[in-house]
Amino acid sequence: MNDHTKPLSHADGETPSPSLSNKWAMLKQDIAKGLADAAAGRVHPFNAQRIAAQGRKRLAARNA
Repeated sequence: MNDHTKPLSHADGETPSPSLSNKWAMLKQDIAKGLADAAAGRVHPFNAQRIAAQGRKRLAARNA
């Protein structure tokens, strides 16, 4: 690790900056939302072909 790079953990007793704390809070909210969506059946298995087809469809509509 370089001298100018801070570790991700705060084992040295430092308090995380408000910006970092906010990022962690947002990440936790996103994870909770994803887990709730999965529990409610609002997710689909990853399908690269379906995603690419949707992208091509959106691109064609935008270029039309």
